[in-house]
Amino acid sequence: MTQPAFDAAGALHFDLARGNLLLDGKVPAIAVPASALDALFKRAPADIVEGFGKRLGNQAADLVRDRVGDKRLLLDLEALNEQLGGALALLGLGDLQMERWGMALVVKLKSMTLRSGHVAIARSALEATLFQLFERPLKAVAVSHDDTSVKLVVVAPEVAAKVEGWVAQGLSFGELLNKLHVGTDGVSA
Repeated sequence: MTQPAFDAAGALHFDLARGNLLLDGKVPAIAVPASALDALFKRAPADIVEGFGKRLGNQAADLVRDRVGDKRLLLDLEALNEQLGGALALLGLGDLQMERWGMALVVKLKSMTLRSGHVAIARSALEATLFQLFERPLKAVAVSHDDTSVKLVVVAPEVAAKVEGWVAQGLSFGELLNKLHVGTDGVSA
């Protein structure tokens, strides 16, 4: 089964006579300058910023589901990257790159427009989207970031605290991936 490229044609509908913007012709939306959101997120509590990301993630999942139909197609990493990448780009969250490193799923969002709270927004949006699409709780742990991008490792919730600890210890990305694949006794998990 092959999955077509993400089709953004008609994804944003501007009704200038009424002053409305619709996402996919049905979801009311607003075009807000990123600088306004940045100013808001600089002062917002963490749970508000994460809640915003979660809502974006739920919307991204809806966009993907509406375009894909058979979600079994998303079991292919290229199809998931194409469809989810298109949905997140449409929502202004940047350029998605997903790759598998052994058993680990590594996700990078780059060219993000938001500066304040972009790590929490990316993390919570990805977690919400993957939960909505696959009905499985997963945690996205930020392993690196700069002003416009974030790299996350997606893991089971019971592994997330370990990965966060390794990040806090300053482990390199390679060391972190190795620890994910090799148990503490030196035996591959």
